[in-house]
Parts: sequence; C-alpha cells; structure tokens
Amino acid sequence: MKRYTLHAIMLAALVVLVGWVPTASADDKTQLSATDVQKWVVERMVMWAKPGITLHPPAMESFDDGKARYGLIADAALRAASKNKSMFGGSKGRLRTAALILSIAMFESSFRKDVDMNLGNEGRGDGGRSWCLMQVQLGSPIYMDESGKRVILTQACKNVPIPGTEQVIRKCEYVPPPGAKASTPSRIVFVGNGYEITTDQTRGYSGQDLVDDRELCFSAGLRIVHNSFSACSKLPVLERLSAYASGNCDDGHEASRKRVGTAMRWLSERPPPVNDEQLVALFAPPPEPAPSSPVEISKPSLSGLTLSFRIESSTIVSRRLALQP
Repeated sequence: MKRYTLHAIMLAALVVLVGWVPTASADDKTQLSATDVQKWVVERMVMWAKPGITLHPPAMESFDDGKARYGLIADAALRAASKNKSMFGGSKGRLRTAALILSIAMFESSFRKDVDMNLGNEGRGDGGRSWCLMQVQLGSPIYMDESGKRVILTQACKNVPIPGTEQVIRKCEYVPPPGAKASTPSRIVFVGNGYEITTDQTRGYSGQDLVDDRELCFSAGLRIVHNSFSACSKLPVLERLSAYASGNCDDGHEASRKRVGTAMRWLSERPPPVNDEQLVALFAPPPEPAPSSPVEISKPSLSGLTLSFRIESSTIVSRRLALQP
C-alpha cells in the first residue's frame, strides 16, 4: 500500500514539474519587441478613434493609412514617456504616463490627420492657436525671414472650379514670402523637468516644431500635464488635469475626469505587456559608447628628451479645444 502511495505521489510531482508552464507577465523578462508594445497602443487608439471615417477633406485617409500613422504616434508617445519624468510611481508608472498623454491627445485631436500634420484651416484648435496632437497653445502662426525678423503676409487669389458646374469661385488666402520660416508668437522652452513660455524667437520650440516632431509634441504636453497636476494637487487625482483642460483648477473638472478616467480604464481592461524597465530598454536605450581612439600625449623628461605615451581615450559618456472627428 505504501509503495502505491509513493508511486502516486511521484507521478503527481512529475506531472506538476513537466506540465507547469509559467504564464508571461509584464514583470518577466519576456522577449517582446518595440513593435509588440506599439501594437498594444494602436489597438486602443483604433478603439478610441477609428481612422478613416472623417469626411473633413484635409483629414481624410484610408483605414490602413490611418492605422500606419497611428503606429508612428504610438512610437512617439512611448518614447516621450520613456525619456521624460514619469507622472506616476511604481513598476508601470511610465506606462500609466503614456496612457494618460495618449488619452489627452485623443480628446484634444481625435488623432486626426489634419491636426497631427497641421493641414487646412481646422488643423489647429482654439482659433488656430493650439498646435499638434496635444494642442499646446502657442498662438497663431507667424513667419520670420532668415535674419529672424517677422515678415508680412501677402494676399494671393485664384479661381477654383465648382465641382459639377462650369462656374468658378474666387478664393484668396494670405501667404508668406518665399523662404520665410514658420513660427509662433510664443515658444515653449524645456527647463529641467519643467517648462517656460517665451517670446524670444531664438529659444525653445514653436508650434510648427511640435507638429514636425511628434515626440517633441508629447514631451511638451507631458510637462504641461506635470504642471497641471502640481497646481491642482489638492483636487482628486481624476480632476488634477483641470488646469490643462481649462487654464485653472476651478474649471475643467469634467474634462479632466474624462481624460484621466479613460486612461485608467484602458490599463484596467488591457494591462500593458511590459513593465517600465522593459519599456525604457525598448524606447529609450542608453547611447552606445563611442569607439575609443588612441591619443598621443607627449611629456618632457627631466633630461629635456620627449617621451611619448600611447593611451586609449574614453568617452564620458490654456485653454484647449477638443476636436471631433
């Protein structure tokens, strides 16, 4: 009887040992790629704002083209969350940060192509003063010449045919002279983990700079989010984005709850496939050290002769306007 009992115990142990396969979790060192994490983000972006459905001409695109563009947006947001100060602590604080800035971008822009790329008259919100997916308010566009002096726009008109008719309509717009560089009256300057706004055209970034570089857009927006959370720290967490949404902590509570709550629900329904350590390794890896090169150092000896030593060098190393689709 004891022999059968012993055999049964050994068989059960063998089954457990052979059949046990640990499930992958974000804390495991799983071999996930940056593409896998991007897919996790794009999946949610598509659920929030399906691409290819808007009828606004500058924003029109196919579903496939829009989804490919979403991949670039996801990559930029993940890089910004990996490189900048995290909004939250814990092993997934940076991932929560990424979820929050993407939720804000969705409410501010619906990830629309024209807002993403500053196309057409509705590519900027808040009367043309807010820029990029995070709708950072830096003012309506201005144009500068090569010397940094502001230039005057000139009116250009042309006849545009009306589809389906033989009639034309005269359309006029103000255009900058050739060679002029786009800028904004205000510019955002990164200072440590914070920011400041300046009118000095030689410092910081313009609205068009944020459009041209999505990671820069998310980094700027994230710093403003930090400022909002700090200014509204006495409010519940769900309402600490009020200053970002309205310009002060007394208003914008509902907008804040929607943006923060949407990010929280995403992470609850579909937890991230990695942790912060893995995220940083994938999207903000340390730079590779520069290859060492020999350096000749000459040192005079006591006898007046020159002795040469060969060594290896080492490298030391506002108010925002939510746009609807």
